[in-house]
Amino acid sequence: MAVVDEQIGAGNCDAMQKDSGAISWADAFVYVHSQFSPLIRYHGGFVFTTVNIPQASTILAAKIIIYVRNYLQDSPNLEIYGNDVDSANNFAVEGDIFGRARTTASTSWITTNLPIGWNDSPDITGVVQELVDRPGWVANNDMGFLFIAWGIPAQQLEIEAFDTYPTQAAKLHIEYRVHYGFTNFQIPGVV
Repeated sequence: MAVVDEQIGAGNCDAMQKDSGAISWADAFVYVHSQFSPLIRYHGGFVFTTVNIPQASTILAAKIIIYVRNYLQDSPNLEIYGNDVDSANNFAVEGDIFGRARTTASTSWITTNLPIGWNDSPDITGVVQELVDRPGWVANNDMGFLFIAWGIPAQQLEIEAFDTYPTQAAKLHIEYRVHYGFTNFQIPGVV
C-alpha cells in the first residue's frame, strides 16, 4: 500500500462561490452555506497539486481533512464531487466551482456541530477512483474537489483557507495500490 498526503499550497487553490456566480479565492476562509435561496447559497472548492498516483491504481481509502474555524458555522450539508477532468485548474485560471464538470461518484457530508480544529470528511474513495481511472490521468496531475451545498436544511460551514493560515489549509489523504499492468503473465516452462 502507498500513501499520498497533500495540502493546499496556494491561495488560488481554495475558493468559495455564491450560487449566483460570484467567486472568491483570496479570502480568510472557505464558506459553504446550504440554503433554499440561491442568493445566499455558497459552494467550496479545493485543488490539490501534483497528486502522485499512477493512472488506474486501486484507491483503498481517501478523505479530505478540513480545519473548522468557527463554532457557529460548523455544520456541513453538502455533496463532495471530484472535478471530472484530467488535471484540475486552480481558481485563478478557471473561476468557477458550481459549473465545473463533476464526477458521477459523490459523497454526502451532512452533520452538525463539528468541533473547531481538524475534521475528516466521509470517505471519498469512489470519487478519487473515478478521477484516477480517467484515460488522461497521469501521476502528478492536479486533483480538484467540489463541495456543493444542498438547498435545505440551512447549515453553514467555515473552513480555514490558505490565505489566512497556510498550515491549516485543507489536506488530502489517499491510500492506494499500484497496478503494474501484468495480464495473462506466464513464466516459460510453467503450466
